[in-house]
Parts: sequence; structure tokens; C-alpha cells
Amino acid sequence: MADEAATSTQRKARLLRESQMHRVGIVHAKAGIAQALRLQTLLRGALEPAAGLVFNRIDAWLAPFGMKPSSLLPLATSAAAFLQRRRLLKPVLVLGMGAALLGKYWRHRPRAVAA
Repeated sequence: MADEAATSTQRKARLLRESQMHRVGIVHAKAGIAQALRLQTLLRGALEPAAGLVFNRIDAWLAPFGMKPSSLLPLATSAAAFLQRRRLLKPVLVLGMGAALLGKYWRHRPRAVAA
């Protein structure tokens, strides 16, 4: 009889530990979901692959000239700082985007078929 009481007490203690671990796991999962749904996390998840893609594309463009993007970053940083001091950063970015869109249109414009 004492043996059965000891085993049931052990089983009860084990079930209590398992239920506590289950509750901790649920709280941890909820916190992970809340973290994943934060705006900063969502933006970082979207922007990091895009930045990597742009960096790789620039690297592919500069490779034939024996240059690397990391060697041009100090120059780009200095240019951006200069433009920001002169309050020209936004106009230059707008003009750059306009030029990029114009180039994309020019490249993909419908061409007349030669007869």
C-alpha cells in the first residue's frame, strides 16, 4: 500500500513538472510570435534579402572592372554626407529614381517591328 502511494505521488509530481514545462513552452511560443509580428522585425525580414540582392547585383556589375562594392562604400558614404550637408540628398535621390524609371521604360519600350 505504501508502495502504491509512493508511485502515485511520483507520478503526480512528474505530471506537475510536465504541465509546468508545457505552460512555459506556450508562453515562450506566444512571445516568439509577438516578436515576429513586430513592424521592425517584418521590415528587417523584407529589407535584408533585398539589400543582399542589390549588393550582389552591384558586385556583378563591378566584377569586370576588378572592383568590389566594399571598396566603393567609403566614397559613397562621403558623397552622401556631402549631399546631406548641402540638403541635396532628397532631390538627388528623386532624380536618381526618376532616371532609373526612365531607363527601365526606355529599355522595355515597345519597338516597331521592321517590315
